[in-house]
Amino acid sequence: MIYTAGYAGHTVEQLRAKARTGAILDIRLRPFSRNPMWNKSALERTFGTRYEHIPALGNAGYKDGTCRIVDVTVGIARVRHWATLGDVVILCGCANAGDCHRSEIARTLQALGHETRELSW
Repeated sequence: MIYTAGYAGHTVEQLRAKARTGAILDIRLRPFSRNPMWNKSALERTFGTRYEHIPALGNAGYKDGTCRIVDVTVGIARVRHWATLGDVVILCGCANAGDCHRSEIARTLQALGHETRELSW
């Protein structure tokens, strides 16, 4: 299963409890946060080799409010690779999936035959 999740308002411990196995794929353009628990280095320590930052799926238009995925083809290939190994959580910072580029990524994956679901915290 491929899940999508926005971490705003949540803790890494909550994510770890929900995603005991499988990959955590960070699709933020830049994997940094004002909250240090969500920085790339902290996520790498928490999830080890299960964590991967995929800048190709970052939203280059986030500052101007548009959705411009850096390189959908490259990024989706990484997600699909991980999905062959088990569950996947596509992670970004936005609280609301409807306002986030992760919904566009989910639609692309669905069009390719993958089932996606927003993670319920």
